Amino acid sequence: MVSQLRQIAAPFVADPAAGVCIRTRLKGLTDTDEDVLRAVGVHLGGLASADLAARVRTGLGHDKDGWAERKRGLTVESTARWAGAITKASHDQWALARRAQAAHIRSLTDGISMIRYRLAQELGAKGTGGMPGGYRCRGEWFHKTRRLAVLQQRLAQVQADRAAGHVSVVRGGKQLLGKRHHLTEAGSPRRSGAISGTRPAGFCPLTGKQASGSAMKPSASPPTARCQFGSPRR
Repeated sequence: MVSQLRQIAAPFVADPAAGVCIRTRLKGLTDTDEDVLRAVGVHLGGLASADLAARVRTGLGHDKDGWAERKRGLTVESTARWAGAITKASHDQWALARRAQAAHIRSLTDGISMIRYRLAQELGAKGTGGMPGGYRCRGEWFHKTRRLAVLQQRLAQVQADRAAGHVSVVRGGKQLLGKRHHLTEAGSPRRSGAISGTRPAGFCPLTGKQASGSAMKPSASPPTARCQFGSPRR
């Protein structure tokens, strides 16, 4: 009797992913090219910062109608493609901040549980079963009780922020934010982009829907590419 089992095809190698991420430098630019890129980056960077602030203020009340309204407002100041890329980047950054917030809560909860466990042990008790023992002396035990109170206060604050939909997020990175908050120590005047060793955060997205015949359509970049740059220092 002939078997009715299907024939197993010969093995083959699957095609690699079509999307790529390329980081490079633009070379051979004229002064006019640099001025144009700087102007575009600063303009879109300002729009991206304002949109991120609007997304953070919305919090948990965000919906598709609010997203569409933000995109329409950005389209007036740029193009539909750039507006879509900016709103998508803001949404992704807010979502990443929410995940980081959840991880922070888990870290605080684990730290509180461990301190409580060790405080419940007798002084100098040795650890067993992979768990640590008690603290070595009364002084260390006292300091850990103060540490426990601090962690509990932080946890309560973070949990309240999460319930309200508040997140901590900054464009440009934490290091740049720290310098901006301490301009005197950094030795920089109080003007935008004047911080030593840093550059204004530009935003030049190439994401969005394919637009056949559009003058803004990139010729050498895939439809899911994104280019973020800082304006070059003179």
